Amino acid sequence: MNVGTVDSFIRMSIGTCLLFVAAVYYSWWSGIAGVLLLLSSLFNWCPVYRVLGFSSRNKNSLHSAE
Repeated sequence: MNVGTVDSFIRMSIGTCLLFVAAVYYSWWSGIAGVLLLLSSLFNWCPVYRVLGFSSRNKNSLHSAE
């Protein structure tokens, strides 16, 4: 788990907007990007952050997996 609360909220907001754009303009690329952002928000995990060794999660979080 490497996505923090604020990061998760931003991902969910942008993902929802992208899904709306995909539905209105029949844009498959924004639909895929929206789904990926929503999934990373729901699971609090980002594969890009993992590769880069980055985490937006609070180090003192009670729900820390490490």
